[in-house]
Amino acid sequence: MNLIPLPRMSEFILDEFMIPLGLTVQDVSEQSGVSITELQAVLNNEQEMTPEMSTKLGNYFGISAMMFYNIQQDLKKACRSERASICINQGRWSKKMTINNIFEQIKRFDEDGQEYWNSRELASALGYVDYRNFGKVIESAKEACKNSSQTVLDHFVDLTEMVQLGSGAERPIKSTLLSRYACYLIVQSADPRKEAVALGHSYFAIQTRRQELEDNRRLQLRQEIKEHNKSLASAAKQAGVIEPIDYAIFQNSGYKGLYGGLTQQDIKRKKGLKKSQEILDHMGSEELAANLFRATQTEAKLRHDGIHTKQAANETHYKVGQRIRETIAEFGNTMPENLPTPSESIKQLERRKKNDGNYKELNQ
Repeated sequence: MNLIPLPRMSEFILDEFMIPLGLTVQDVSEQSGVSITELQAVLNNEQEMTPEMSTKLGNYFGISAMMFYNIQQDLKKACRSERASICINQGRWSKKMTINNIFEQIKRFDEDGQEYWNSRELASALGYVDYRNFGKVIESAKEACKNSSQTVLDHFVDLTEMVQLGSGAERPIKSTLLSRYACYLIVQSADPRKEAVALGHSYFAIQTRRQELEDNRRLQLRQEIKEHNKSLASAAKQAGVIEPIDYAIFQNSGYKGLYGGLTQQDIKRKKGLKKSQEILDHMGSEELAANLFRATQTEAKLRHDGIHTKQAANETHYKVGQRIRETIAEFGNTMPENLPTPSESIKQLERRKKNDGNYKELNQ
């Protein structure tokens, strides 16, 4: 039997929370209220997690208040047992079988690249033998979704699937396709006595927090592009780009350089957008950052080189976009036109944040 040593509490906090979220000790301390001295001591294995610290960290990471403390107690009990190690096959707190493995293995993707989970597979992963009991958990999660001002159908899609019986016949079974947020609400409503539910708390809290960070980056970058596009328009005007049609051609030149010859309309078609929809509102943070760099560098070059003709301005915008594209290729990163389109537009994201009470206008 292949056994591996138990990890320490510090490894669990670092590997499952801080490192995936890109957080420093100072970040966590300042935002959770745990003193940096105490937190560092826990991470150095010099001090145990107290119930008060567990509560503060639990609130900060969006998981149950006593989760860290209870995990610490479980690890201490295991260390005192005759078998101070855990079988890989059991998958309990091992670094090779982390909480990510369990839920990553059952994650699926639709044809648009959007992730989702099947409720029956999630029920099994969370330790529910009788799916009827899990159905009650799903209903509680739907109610919580409604109470958080979210559209339930955006996160819970009920469907009937046909499964094959041993005799070769088929029968219909009901299941639900779940978003990450739906799974997060489900583990909040599930039986806390089940060990896998505790794992689910950690996994979906991390995933939800990552999405929150991505959402905030998108909002911030989109606001910066709005401001820099005003400066770019001013620089273009000084260069002779006066009429609206001229500015549209100028903007297209930049997109064509960055997107390998694709125009704004080409990009919209590739993203499945309507003509009236704004491209920049349907970009993730990586794609927005590339376009922000295009805007700032084009403005700087127009002013620095003292460009005074429309043709030269268009050529400059194209070359700046093209150079950024070449740099992306040199780093081996994904080309902007191949980056995934977020499921929520910037406008939808702003509305959701306002409904959640967590969003403040970035331009205030």
